[in-house]
Amino acid sequence: MSNDEQEQQQLEALYGPPGRGDYQRGETITFSSRDTGGKILTGEILYVRAPAPAVRGGPIHSTAYITLVEDETFPRIVYPADVMVQRHKNSSS
Repeated sequence: MSNDEQEQQQLEALYGPPGRGDYQRGETITFSSRDTGGKILTGEILYVRAPAPAVRGGPIHSTAYITLVEDETFPRIVYPADVMVQRHKNSSS
């Protein structure tokens, strides 16, 4: 199994099934939401999660972008409605 396949399995185990959205892994997005306190943030998409329940048997949540903001330790969950602008695709992907 390649490193990419292992990483994909780890992301699926942590965040749920892979999904599709308007933006893809490696792209940089700008977003703002209630969770950011209205602050505008920019981060790189690490993973796109398909619509799924957050906990087994719970309500289904929409597609989500698992996004890492520079100088933050933990990724943020960003929903499509919170995305303001797609900036660019990073060359590392």
